[in-house]
Amino acid sequence: MAAERATVAEISRNEGKPEAALDELSTVRMNGWFKDRVLLDQAYVRDEKQTIAGMLGSLASCFAQVVIGA
Repeated sequence: MAAERATVAEISRNEGKPEAALDELSTVRMNGWFKDRVLLDQAYVRDEKQTIAGMLGSLASCFAQVVIGA
């Protein structure tokens, strides 16, 4: 992750971005990098406005456990 942050900072420097803004730009670009690689942050295929984590959270509330006789 540190190597990716260094790569992102180097890309920003090569684009001519000011040194003062490199930290903030790196954070924004790293958030995009995480969304592409972390499953729970990726868009759900059937509804791209919803993430996998959001879909799983709404799915968990749909099921209930019923105990018959005890």
